[in-house]
Amino acid sequence: MANQQRNRNTAKVSMCVKYTMVFMNIVFFFLGGAILGFGIWGVYSKDISAITSVIESGSISVDPLWVFITIGCIVVVLSSVGCIGALRENTTLLNVFRYSMILILLLEVAAGVLGYFYQEEVIGSIENFVNRSMIDYQDDPDTQFIIDTIQDYLQCCGINEPKDWEVNKYYDCNGIAIVTKCGVPFSCCHDEEEGVVNYQCGNGALSLSTAEQSQIINTKGCKEAVITWLTSNLIFISIVVGSMVLLEIVALQLSVSLIGDIKWIKARW
Repeated sequence: MANQQRNRNTAKVSMCVKYTMVFMNIVFFFLGGAILGFGIWGVYSKDISAITSVIESGSISVDPLWVFITIGCIVVVLSSVGCIGALRENTTLLNVFRYSMILILLLEVAAGVLGYFYQEEVIGSIENFVNRSMIDYQDDPDTQFIIDTIQDYLQCCGINEPKDWEVNKYYDCNGIAIVTKCGVPFSCCHDEEEGVVNYQCGNGALSLSTAEQSQIINTKGCKEAVITWLTSNLIFISIVVGSMVLLEIVALQLSVSLIGDIKWIKARW
């Protein structure tokens, strides 16, 4: 009886498994916080007056930046559940974490498989989305923010060329606009010195020759720029994606091992 009581008192979960899981969930927590912070920064950085006008007009669409906020919140909450579950050795929280990780991995695999087998459809959908975004550019601050960020960072303009911006009624050379007619957004322009942004720099750019345009705006299409960026950063992207999936699998295995230890200890009581 004394030996049995001593075995009960000395039975413990693996400290290595427990605190490794705690550490990994802290990493996930800060990663989720970074994603959440980016989404909040994006929403905060947009023109407040433009957002107010959209809300007042009633034409509210889903803000893509809220996707980052949602993902960030999910990661923060899930990592908190895993961390607390490991520290408190709570099987309920650990099971929530485990099944959530399984669901996330299944969704990632499904997305990867569908993306591989339906590449043309995915590319076509992205082009249609970008084309609609260009049409709504002046009327939707959400898409305006995203397009400006992409064009400025990749130094590109339009989907295939700057002329693509004629789909927007404000930039159409045959449109009704006066000031912006036959122009492109300021994010198509070359970077200004000393951080000064000239929002009229692209006015009338589409009426110029290609050589003249190149002096003012970026003439490379964003489709080509994205492909170039992905190709040049393929190794880095693969390492990042692979590392994230590996971390998720390890975290899942740690939760399963920890739950097994806790159940084994409880069975000895």
